[in-house]
Amino acid sequence: MADYVQVSEPVAIPNLAYASDKDEQDVSCALFVYDASRGSGIYKGFPEWLDTYRDKLLISGGLNPENVAETVKSVRPFGADVSSGVEKNGVKDYELMKKFIDAVRGADR
Repeated sequence: MADYVQVSEPVAIPNLAYASDKDEQDVSCALFVYDASRGSGIYKGFPEWLDTYRDKLLISGGLNPENVAETVKSVRPFGADVSSGVEKNGVKDYELMKKFIDAVRGADR
């Protein structure tokens, strides 16, 4: 995984497509984002067909400091996206962000 943190604001992505299986994917993409929660914020796991995209896979959806290390170890993605998993009362929490980053770095060794 990349050894840096990028904080960004939500952006509108006009060409975002949803897919539920490998046959629906365009393999020419630069990065592939897979939301394991399908927008609910509740982690549901990752399908095995994502192995094909590991070198350009960004995982997201329900990740938090408690589950991200195990997920990174099993999926081996390019990167991980987090939002509500590092919030307290709807506000980003420094300690939760630090724990998340430390968990990712520890899992990536």
